[in-house]
Amino acid sequence: MLEKMTTNGSQNSAVTVSAHELQNLLCVIIAEAQLLQLNHAADDPDYRSALAIERAGRRLEALLYRLIATWGTEADHIGQGEAAVPQNTDAGPHAIMKGTGA
Repeated sequence: MLEKMTTNGSQNSAVTVSAHELQNLLCVIIAEAQLLQLNHAADDPDYRSALAIERAGRRLEALLYRLIATWGTEADHIGQGEAAVPQNTDAGPHAIMKGTGA
């Protein structure tokens, strides 16, 4: 039983770390989409494309937060240490990046 708990804890940790890594990449994608929007008029097709990218990024961001919350909580219950779950999920990706030194 202990072996199974350790394996599950390692998997949970791997999922949580992977989700955080994806969030770091997502921060760049969302920021670049926002910059593109600033540099194009609202009626420009490039603006609309950048807006679509940002919206998709925000949906992925919400999914990653849920993934971290779910898997991180399970890792805590198994006793594998603390999971890095964002305290304020409304803060957006930049709040997470602040804490990483990125």
